Amino acid sequence: MLYGKAVVSTAVGQNHEYIVNEVSGLLTPPGDEAAFAQALARLVEDAGLRQKVGMNARARILQQFLWSGRAGDNCERAYHSVLPQKHVEPVTSLA
Repeated sequence: MLYGKAVVSTAVGQNHEYIVNEVSGLLTPPGDEAAFAQALARLVEDAGLRQKVGMNARARILQQFLWSGRAGDNCERAYHSVLPQKHVEPVTSLA
């Protein structure tokens, strides 16, 4: 996805967090081999869909899942939400 390639996957586990069906990839029902094959065929036959989905996939990964994107901000917010808020006076002299 990061390389702008269209993907087909099954809708199991956390795949839906990465792939928005028909937007950043194609999701098929688990165990439905015919639907998976049909989704692959759609991407092979439709260059516009393949390009759109690939570009959307790359944008989604860059914005949502890289540390420099939203992932870093989300982690920082999580730390701040669980750490006690303590005010520490700055040291102005060692005497």
